[in-house]
Amino acid sequence: MDINFDTIKHLANLSYLDINPDELSTIKKSLDSMIAMMDVLKNINPNQLTSKNIPLTNIENIVDDPKIEHLNTNSVFNNSINNDQHFFKVPKIISK
Repeated sequence: MDINFDTIKHLANLSYLDINPDELSTIKKSLDSMIAMMDVLKNINPNQLTSKNIPLTNIENIVDDPKIEHLNTNSVFNNSINNDQHFFKVPKIISK
């Protein structure tokens, strides 16, 4: 698949993104890299994957997330102006 500047502009329009023309080359390079990785993954046979050829990593040793106190759901919704006790109601702000 070939990503060109017109495709990037079209995707930006669909996503309601304003892209600076100076950014097009960088975005194209990133998208080309992602598509190349998908092509590599597409050619992998999952039946040939074993624990011997996939490096296993202990995620606890990689990410040191601090423990945070979580807010009580009821107290959060009680502070909200517009909710139905399960979801925040947000007014529509984008129209086309």
